Amino acid sequence: MGSLSRISSTIKRFFRILFRSNSRKVELIYDPIVLLITWGFFFITFRDSPIAAVFFSSSILWHLSYSFQSTFNLMTLEDVWNDCFKESIIIPVTFLEYLASKAIASLIRNLIKVVAMIALATVFFGYSVFLDNPIEYSLILAELFLLATAVALAIDSIILVAGREAQTLAWSANSLIILFACPYYPLEILPRFLQPIAEFSPYFAPFQQMKGLVLGAGAGFSFWNLVPIAAYLGISALLFSLAISKSRNDGTLARF
Repeated sequence: MGSLSRISSTIKRFFRILFRSNSRKVELIYDPIVLLITWGFFFITFRDSPIAAVFFSSSILWHLSYSFQSTFNLMTLEDVWNDCFKESIIIPVTFLEYLASKAIASLIRNLIKVVAMIALATVFFGYSVFLDNPIEYSLILAELFLLATAVALAIDSIILVAGREAQTLAWSANSLIILFACPYYPLEILPRFLQPIAEFSPYFAPFQQMKGLVLGAGAGFSFWNLVPIAAYLGISALLFSLAISKSRNDGTLARF
């Protein structure tokens, strides 16, 4: 019960920080609506082409991958900006409890966005992929969330080691990583030496699964999809743990 109580209290603290300003509340709805309107009109214009559905679906995933990752990192940066990050680390909350709290808070916040985006896309633009494949679509989103969490952990680790100067990675890193996911184009388009890198990049599998789902080929889930997810989460958690230890030992934690 003690552990659950600490996790619950930490989650509440994250939400108080995230939603203490009206701009946070507006941002929660503003970004997905603008994206849906932009790509929704494209989807309607070329409705008869399967490419339109691929672009629309991939654009939704692109935005959600960014939102999953940036929300997680924003919780860390809010603590840094408010000069209370070191207090958040040294309070009697274990390493796993702290990470679990961030992941759960990020999931709850983004579930609101996921439901809103899918509902709006379905009602206003006739986007039927989710209604036709609710289980497969949900699994893709779950996979994307776990991989984005792993990416966010790695970014947190870099920020801890490199300092506040690296905080722009919270907004810029995802755009570079996602290019290797081949969201709108096939893997073969990339130069040959980049193709192996793309296949092992974090977001490659979810985007390819979504394209298969939209094009009627199926998502192609298997037990082996869990292996890279577990590997990315494990490596990122280890990096974060090492970054915390290093920042404590060399005194850089005081800068936060």
